[in-house]
Amino acid sequence: MEAIRKKNFINDKRRVSYLHSVYTRIYSGKSVLIEGDYGAGKSRFLQLIEPQKLQLVWVESLFNIHEILASILSQLKFDVEPMYHKTHSYLEMICKQKRTVIIVDESDDLDSRTWPYFKRIIDAGIPMIFSGLPKVRTLLMNQHPDILSRMKILVLYPIVVEDFIAQYKKFAQDAIEQI
Repeated sequence: MEAIRKKNFINDKRRVSYLHSVYTRIYSGKSVLIEGDYGAGKSRFLQLIEPQKLQLVWVESLFNIHEILASILSQLKFDVEPMYHKTHSYLEMICKQKRTVIIVDESDDLDSRTWPYFKRIIDAGIPMIFSGLPKVRTLLMNQHPDILSRMKILVLYPIVVEDFIAQYKKFAQDAIEQI
């Protein structure tokens, strides 16, 4: 199989399959957890996700929950300010946005108190895509198994350069620099 290049990113069969799986999940209103060690390409993989019928919203994982919710609404063109006492109404507003996909990169940095809010969003049928280290799955398994049960888990492994070169003969020379 020839390597597929999209936006200067090299995909193997697994990543192509995962991308199809992510699209299947988000178009059916379901969520995904993309897990992998440092350097596995999680953040870059997320950038490949471009649904045509849904609006993507990126979440900064270091914010407090009221800032996260306000950020989501701001990206959806609502004029809101991050205020703690508005958290509940912001959550309700987000749960009504049905043509949206929320992406949370580096979800291992999330405050554990944000997960119940994300559960409400997931239960409203809004797909969420999380990426993070394996400790995210461990945290969800131990503290929020109900949330974990609502997600499909995809494990990304880093591409080993030597194995990649041996398997794929046809690729652009500048692609080696990326690997």
